[in-house]
Amino acid sequence: LSLPPNGLRAEGQPAATIVFDGSGSIWGRIDGTRAAKIDVARDAIRALLGGRLSQTVVGLASFGHRRKSDCSDVEVIVPPEAGAAERVGAALDKLNPRGKGPITLAVREAAKQIGERRPASIVLVTDNADNCRPDFCDLGEELARTQPGLAVHIVGIALEADEIPRTQCVAKATGGRFYDARDATQLTQGLTEVLTLALAGDRR
Repeated sequence: LSLPPNGLRAEGQPAATIVFDGSGSIWGRIDGTRAAKIDVARDAIRALLGGRLSQTVVGLASFGHRRKSDCSDVEVIVPPEAGAAERVGAALDKLNPRGKGPITLAVREAAKQIGERRPASIVLVTDNADNCRPDFCDLGEELARTQPGLAVHIVGIALEADEIPRTQCVAKATGGRFYDARDATQLTQGLTEVLTLALAGDRR
């Protein structure tokens, strides 16, 4: 893959693109709070990007947030850039989930934007496996082969038992981490750990 047009370089400050679930199911509630899953996740990400991670190289992509029943509805909303944390937070505030979950396509587009930048990560936040038919596990193998060093970290939100192996596989293939968040506390903790790992280079 060639370098993307936003001028990212091959080495330097850690970069990450957050791929945030924009499917309709993210409006559902999660155990431990009366708030919707989307609100708990947005609050956790905003708190991190408004604090010690505010000057990091970060971007935002989403899927299913513009059209219903459209498996091509994927958008890189904020390309990964230094100092883009405020724009990412503002875009999250405006996100209005409504559609399906083309997760495979969304992660692939995020990977194209990152290109050859290293160290780099994708942080996927989702409450379902891909429901647009592509095999997400195949993408993990593809990224490991074509973009070595690009880790895909995944925070699953109350996934069904059969969805866990269909989602976890990409983190495993790319050297990323997978978190199975079952309640609001675990979701906040998982996002904190993953984003700190991805953007601050914290390997603890």
